[in-house]
Amino acid sequence: MKRAVLLSGGAGAVGSAIARRLLRQGLHLILVDVLNDETSTPEEKRRTVDNLRSVAVNHAARFDFYSGDIGDGKSMAPILSRHAPSIVIHAAARVRDRTSVLQPRAFIESNVNATSDLLEVIGQVNCVEHFILISSRSAVGEAFQADRIMSETDALRPINPYGATKAAAEHLCHSFHAKTGLPVTVLRLNPQICSRSDMMPRRILEALHFGMEIVRFGTGESSRDWISPDDTADAVWSAVEKHAGFQVFLLGTGRATTLNDLILAAEITVGKKALIRSVPHPTGDAIHGGIADSSLAGKILGWRPTRSLEQALDDLYTNLKRIHFSAS
Repeated sequence: MKRAVLLSGGAGAVGSAIARRLLRQGLHLILVDVLNDETSTPEEKRRTVDNLRSVAVNHAARFDFYSGDIGDGKSMAPILSRHAPSIVIHAAARVRDRTSVLQPRAFIESNVNATSDLLEVIGQVNCVEHFILISSRSAVGEAFQADRIMSETDALRPINPYGATKAAAEHLCHSFHAKTGLPVTVLRLNPQICSRSDMMPRRILEALHFGMEIVRFGTGESSRDWISPDDTADAVWSAVEKHAGFQVFLLGTGRATTLNDLILAAEITVGKKALIRSVPHPTGDAIHGGIADSSLAGKILGWRPTRSLEQALDDLYTNLKRIHFSAS
């Protein structure tokens, strides 16, 4: 029997990269996603699920999909009992940090309460051996210098409700581990070069592709440690088997990229010149995200990022044209 893994939020931009990685290993993947419209349309997510079905067929992997809310214990308990996954990867979350400033209660419900509900259901079944939480560097907060190095030992000082809910989810996972002894791994991600409609890489590529204006925050000198979701998926796969106690890993490339440099790289990817309009930085948005020291993930998981900014942008643009832009 193939090993079963339950993945929440697997129809999203990062979750789907994790799903593809697991399916290519030939595992039995149980995917649960509410198919909301926060970061992309439900139609885009359905196309993503269809694409994952094809990946499963091509790699002789079993794939089961459930459209539902992981915070609904009445629906999650039967899924866990039916498939008995040995690993649960929790990637489902509301993630738009700027929106969280205006709608904090919705983020608390999705990211804190639903995580608590999922952990409670897991504690009631006797199959899960390892819980992996997909967290965010937003739990740490803002780096006040572009070259500031971040590590797993940084204090959690979020600057928006989204980051606060991810910090709370991490703490819930630690208390769950302390109570049950179940191994828990927290993967704290830096920003992803992914198909999320609210993220700058997609917004820039989309604007260039369709000849639209790019909205640039500030002078364009804000910075992020951008990482490919495929590198992130590799880290998740490395973490699947290597679990012991409660562990936190920070994932990034160790390189800061300014918004201006991101736009320039995207121009080369698409082969067009950008039309730019500058606006002030929005409330709740970190100007500098910090640079990740991922040496702990290298030491324990044997992981390191291998994809350059240019390769990640090229991969994203290819994916957008194949799955999303073609349906526009």
